[in-house]
Amino acid sequence: MGLPCSAWNTPLLSQYFIQEDCEAIMGISLGSVVRLHDSKYWFFAKDRKYSVKSGYRVALRQCMAAVVEGGSSDMSPQTFLEQGVGTGGS
Repeated sequence: MGLPCSAWNTPLLSQYFIQEDCEAIMGISLGSVVRLHDSKYWFFAKDRKYSVKSGYRVALRQCMAAVVEGGSSDMSPQTFLEQGVGTGGS
């Protein structure tokens, strides 16, 4: 997939994936994906670099926000990360 194209490169996908997977991949809409720009910066740390410490702090903040919004009061940051709360995980 190359920018700014908004369609899958079917021949390229076919080279690397089986037909069933190609169909699943091509079923993903590229409409909103194409407009996103990648970033090399971690905006949750002053130095803009990712660290386990800064990731833990973000997870802790999200965990606390989940508690405030009616989540489990005994949820630790570790449980938060393991369950994928707030990230669509299960």
